Amino acid sequence: MALCIPEKTAEKLKKLLRSGEVSVDELAGFNSKKRREFFERYSTPDVAKKINIDFERRMTAKTRKSLDNFIDGLNTPKDVRNTVKSRLADTDNVFTNDGVFLEDLAGQKVGFKLDESEFNLLYDLGKEIEELKAANKKKGISKELKIKNEKKSALLERYLNKEAGAIERSRIGTKAGPRKISQAADEYGKMSIQYRNELGEFMIKAVGELAGSMKSIKASFDNSLWGRQAIKLLMNVQVGTKNPFITQKIWWNNFKKSWGDFKNTFFSEAYKNRIFKELDLDKDGRVAKYIAKYENELALDMAYSDIYTRPNYKNGKYTRAINNYGLQVREEAFPSSMPEEIPYLGKGFKASENAFTAGSARIRADLADVLIDKMEEAGVDMMVKENADALGKLVGGMTGRAHLETFEPVAEFLNKAMFSPRFFKSQLETFTNLKGVAYMGKGATELQKVKKEAAVQSLQQIATAFSLLSIASIFDLTDLDPRSTRFGRIQVKDEILVDITGGNAMVAGMVAKMLSDKRYDSKLGVYKKIDGFGSKSTDILVNFLENKQAPALRIMTDLLNGEHFGGEPISVKNTSKQILLPISVEEISTQFAQRNDISTALIMLMGEAIGMSTVDIRWAPRGKDWSELRKKNEVLFWKASGELSEELQIRMKPLRENEAFQNQENEEKLKRLEKIAREVRKNIISRYKNIEN
Repeated sequence: MALCIPEKTAEKLKKLLRSGEVSVDELAGFNSKKRREFFERYSTPDVAKKINIDFERRMTAKTRKSLDNFIDGLNTPKDVRNTVKSRLADTDNVFTNDGVFLEDLAGQKVGFKLDESEFNLLYDLGKEIEELKAANKKKGISKELKIKNEKKSALLERYLNKEAGAIERSRIGTKAGPRKISQAADEYGKMSIQYRNELGEFMIKAVGELAGSMKSIKASFDNSLWGRQAIKLLMNVQVGTKNPFITQKIWWNNFKKSWGDFKNTFFSEAYKNRIFKELDLDKDGRVAKYIAKYENELALDMAYSDIYTRPNYKNGKYTRAINNYGLQVREEAFPSSMPEEIPYLGKGFKASENAFTAGSARIRADLADVLIDKMEEAGVDMMVKENADALGKLVGGMTGRAHLETFEPVAEFLNKAMFSPRFFKSQLETFTNLKGVAYMGKGATELQKVKKEAAVQSLQQIATAFSLLSIASIFDLTDLDPRSTRFGRIQVKDEILVDITGGNAMVAGMVAKMLSDKRYDSKLGVYKKIDGFGSKSTDILVNFLENKQAPALRIMTDLLNGEHFGGEPISVKNTSKQILLPISVEEISTQFAQRNDISTALIMLMGEAIGMSTVDIRWAPRGKDWSELRKKNEVLFWKASGELSEELQIRMKPLRENEAFQNQENEEKLKRLEKIAREVRKNIISRYKNIEN
């Protein structure tokens, strides 16, 4: 039986033993300790012990042949992947001798329930993949044909996974459909308890799909992955690798490819024809038929087929991790694909989804490859489950998709209620990973080495962000106090700030405010106590989570509060805008309407388009007179707000330059500044409240 050990360890030992530098007989002459120490030169202590146990077992065998076969026994598993294709390989005996399909046995082997026609569909796909791989092993095959066959087999495996996923999803949930619902309106009282349950499940699923569609619409028509989920890649240096700036290269290369994904989705017919030509496809063949079936997703499917050709996919290292390194998942930003059915606009939505999902998959696979190599060079066996789980979670966290642990089974529901809970947890992990510094010394176990690597990555991200912010603070473009609205954001125009931390600054700010019960008012230059219901820390957390609500829950909260977030009055126009407009479009329309300034609107659009959130920190004064002005004329309201800010700065400038004032206690300064603010607000609103529309 082959000994399953890391590939690099096996190759090193095979090369050494076959070169004659050391022989099997010499190893047999060592005592256990000396032989184990020899194996430790080429592997970790745990793996060395595993190899030595196998060697000693062969030493006690009745024949010499067992010991002679030690070299050939140094292998990695042929297929340890938990994929549909690998499970199909064990389904040869799901038919009786008479040809009767054994449905339950087939379902148990494949991993989900399926009927005979569905099984045959998957089996035929798997068989064609194996035929292409077998063709590549024949002697005399050209390099060009070998590459085409590999790409075809990878694309077929992608379609195999999609078909299997569709079959599996069809077995989950309710049998109730539109026809039965119409019947239900007349015959609800006659329904069985089972059918009532099915109908309830269907309605819950329909509501969830609607909520997911609202969220998907908000995330469309931009390329936001790069300034949010992927921004950590720009802040790391991979010390100990051949290219320390490899993560920046990963970011840049895949950022460029993402625009190609947009183009290839919009012009899917031309892209399909190009792939047909590149792979020399028979238009009546199986690959061609599936490409036609999933034409709108071809850009995404090609990205995944590339991943299927990578060594770490083939050797099972990706699927060894609990989260598959964040691969083969539906992205949080797009919990529903229903908006792609919208006439004319659906293509734009699909292009956004493909670019986001393909980009996420590529950067995770690229980062996984880099970190797997790095960990193996450090002596970590990445086929050990706990090591793979830890590194998989690190890769997911660094690319905006953390593992929700206990809450993973309800992740889909949470995602439709909140804005991307996995992304939020990945932001938290930037700080919680720092506990791995405890393993910085020598003597760390393999798992501790992975946790140490997580700490190193977080330290680099924090140090890089703080360095950039420190430079910006010299020019008064940001604040270094995490309790300030300007922290983590750099001022680019007037009172427009751009977040350079991918949202991590908000998490740091929340924690800092909870610990101090204070926030920093950057306009007044003083600290203010945070007042609220119950515990102040609880109030801060609740406010933070309110900002994380997904559109459906956000609208419900706004209706209860009597106004939209930011003080906008409830109206059909404002509510429709929050439901139907993508974030990028909403930003530019709002800014243009409020400021009548196309340059500011374009700056905010460009930031939002690549995920670098922009924040308008103009005051939105509250109170009866200000609310009436806003309802009457939004442009006048913001014009008055701008004058309020300007006049306040003029009134406060002498105080900021007054040494005696600056030496006063924070509370004394706050009282005086708030008195000035009240006077200015009163003067400004008195000028505007009687102005006609």
